Amino acid sequence: MSEFSEEREGRRPRMMVAWIGQIDQNEKGHNRGAKVVATAFADLGFDVDIGALFQTPGEVARQAVENNAHIIGMNTKDPATKPCCRSW
Repeated sequence: MSEFSEEREGRRPRMMVAWIGQIDQNEKGHNRGAKVVATAFADLGFDVDIGALFQTPGEVARQAVENNAHIIGMNTKDPATKPCCRSW
């Protein structure tokens, strides 16, 4: 996919990795999983941006548009934010 995108768009594919919503008070927030995903995609030739922890879906979308991301990878444990996410 990286070569196809580079030839077609003149740049490497760009991905935004983010964690949206809040966590349970008993859990500690961390972004280790996001870093693993980001590293894997970077190894495949993607440019990867990692968003701050606990952003709103709107903040993630705005940052992805500003950074010209082709793909957004989101993680959430907050059931209130799941309806706003769609996968293809």
